[in-house]
Amino acid sequence: MKKMLPLLMAVLTMILLLGFAAPASADTLEVGNAIEFGDNLTAANSGDIIQLTADITYTDPISITAGMTITFDVNGHTLTVQNDSAIVLTVNGGVLILEDSTGGGEFNVISDDIYSAVNILNGGTATVTNAISDTASVVNVTGGTLTLLGNVTGNGYGVYAAGSSIVTIDGVINADPYIAFSDSINSKGDYTKPFDDSLGYLEYTDGTSYVYLRAVCQILDTSDDVSETYNDLDDALDDVNDDETIKLLADINYNSGIFILDKSFTFDVNGFILNVRCSNDDVTESGAALEVSDGKV
Repeated sequence: MKKMLPLLMAVLTMILLLGFAAPASADTLEVGNAIEFGDNLTAANSGDIIQLTADITYTDPISITAGMTITFDVNGHTLTVQNDSAIVLTVNGGVLILEDSTGGGEFNVISDDIYSAVNILNGGTATVTNAISDTASVVNVTGGTLTLLGNVTGNGYGVYAAGSSIVTIDGVINADPYIAFSDSINSKGDYTKPFDDSLGYLEYTDGTSYVYLRAVCQILDTSDDVSETYNDLDDALDDVNDDETIKLLADINYNSGIFILDKSFTFDVNGFILNVRCSNDDVTESGAALEVSDGKV
């Protein structure tokens, strides 16, 4: 028995070493064009990082399946995935992480036909910047989690959420119908929970799935009571009345000229920043970024 003890100890040590061996480290795969992106995406292992070294437009659909976690580091560049023959991005039980190691980058998903831009299902999780679809529902989330750092734009449903899904949008929804759940359709003003300072979002829900839309401003009436909360400054500018206040709830970069006609109201920036920047094509008729006629701001 004493002779067997060293052998047993050696076998036990080997089992422990194998059982607690460190997992293979993730690789960072640098890509500078669509071919490199596609090849590395196909060959990537779970946990790998695909890092852009240039702007890339990729025209094949992407599918991330269960058990796969992949990170896109746009690294200050723009990754555009655009297709007209299938759902452009599908995350079926997998995880797609978006990073931007140098800042200023984007990951945009665009459908040019009848297909949705983004489809998240079966516990899948993803983050993108902007999602665009010409005719179909822009994003469909069924039992998954989706974060959009930018806008949802389309000619069909903006967001469809079902099966205990969570969708968070930091930009705006430019679509009609606006948000659809399994048994209901919510328009822009049909939020189920108003703005909460601790949350920062308007909440839309059918009781099982949730869509959170970042609030950017409120209108305060002449008694300084909140009359409405907005995800879009355009709507607030249309609705504000004389002697009311538009109060910012977040920094706003407004990329068009502002024309105020026959209104007198107050902008309360509330510690945030309102940047009005526009190209020559977006200025007011007089050529200004901000024009006030028969009114006061």
